[in-house]
Amino acid sequence: EPYSFLLTYIISGELTTAFKIGPADFVFKLLVFYLHERIWLLNLAQQLPRKRVLKTVSWKIVAVSMTIIITYGVTKELSFAFKLGPADFVAKLALYHSHEYLWDHIPYGREESKEKAN
Repeated sequence: EPYSFLLTYIISGELTTAFKIGPADFVFKLLVFYLHERIWLLNLAQQLPRKRVLKTVSWKIVAVSMTIIITYGVTKELSFAFKLGPADFVAKLALYHSHEYLWDHIPYGREESKEKAN
């Protein structure tokens, strides 16, 4: 994802580091995001009050943790990993919340309830 690449470059000042972290971050988060979405599509999760807020917070905890772990795994620099993780959180929290807000207003993939159909 371009945001991870860009944030890594801004914080590290090194393109090689950004090229190492950006793609790894994208691939691992893509896989984990799919699993996260599947869990939130369960009926129980759909009924939760403030679902959008809970879903956003749970994903950000997972995503920031993954960014820190991936960054440390690539750079072996814990201080850098703990700089990039919070930067990732701040930069993407509003973007993700907006994304979820839009998807909540798109009926794609949802079944109509019987009450609305009648």
